[in-house]
Amino acid sequence: MTTFAEMKARVVRLGGSEVEITEDTGITYGSDYTAELLAEAISAAMDAILPWVWCPSIEAITGAALSHALPANLYSVEAIWDETLNTYITPAILAPGQPTATESGNSWIQYPNGYVTFYDEIGDDGGKLYYASVWTKPSTESGELSTPIYANNGIAFYAAGYALTRRSVEAASIRQFATRVDSGTPEHNPLKDMAQYMFKMFDIEMSRMPNMVKGVR
Repeated sequence: MTTFAEMKARVVRLGGSEVEITEDTGITYGSDYTAELLAEAISAAMDAILPWVWCPSIEAITGAALSHALPANLYSVEAIWDETLNTYITPAILAPGQPTATESGNSWIQYPNGYVTFYDEIGDDGGKLYYASVWTKPSTESGELSTPIYANNGIAFYAAGYALTRRSVEAASIRQFATRVDSGTPEHNPLKDMAQYMFKMFDIEMSRMPNMVKGVR
């Protein structure tokens, strides 16, 4: 697995800065980056990969229920299993002339906000909520990323773009009064261009990801 410190070092190297590793001080990331910025960048990257790579999760639905509160770490509902019917409950078909109950004899809808609601109560045996959740963020340097290793390239590119965006804002503030011809136009900001390039590389990398199995639709 990849540790938080290893990913931070990778992001700094992508951004063109040196990374120093010593036994006494651990990892020093260089003057262009702070530990806080790198933590925010990697956290944002772990959320950015969710449309392609999400965390598969399961939560029990206990007893007969007409609705169920969704977990706080929810990204999307994938499927709902009814233990009594021994089958998946399919989503309600929200179209004119279509029945509310589906082939399973029941259906669910993600409404109101923060809940799934059933057309009929599920059986006394309860069921299971299969859902995609957000990735747990590491809190220590030695903590391991919960994301799959094959997503590391995408995470690194997005985090590098995020971090460079912060630096490009600083550069824009410094150069806002630049007027000399040999200093470029006032809008000239190579860091902004590099941040956009990193986000483009992120899109290319994520397009190579294997398709994850989606829930019942």
